[in-house]
Amino acid sequence: MLSKEERLARLLRNKVESLLEDYPEEVLDLVLNRPFWHSKVKTNINYRRRSDDTDGDDLGISIIFSQDGDAWVQVDSYRKNRKTGEDLPDSGSHRFRTYYGGGSSMRTRIAFMILARAIQLDQAEKPDRP
Repeated sequence: MLSKEERLARLLRNKVESLLEDYPEEVLDLVLNRPFWHSKVKTNINYRRRSDDTDGDDLGISIIFSQDGDAWVQVDSYRKNRKTGEDLPDSGSHRFRTYYGGGSSMRTRIAFMILARAIQLDQAEKPDRP
């Protein structure tokens, strides 16, 4: 038997899933315009993911949220020289593929799509200055 809280959580999850199925873009825009802090994201923790095309190198992206809530993003763009072990600059471009393309980071890819939409909205509201 489910508790009252568990029943409410299940009902809410079903409603949100239905809205996401029918109106994904509208739901996303609503989320992007409502500042919040996800309780499972902790400050001063390095959240890192390797990109799909690393050819054995440890290339990827990292995000850390500082105590004040600021997001710090780092792109690891160095490859190891196979002979010397020296770090060599790379293009800085990282690919997160769809499943059809052999990707293994679908949620990270979706997060980048969400980030792209957030950048669009921020640019429309307050464009970068040259």
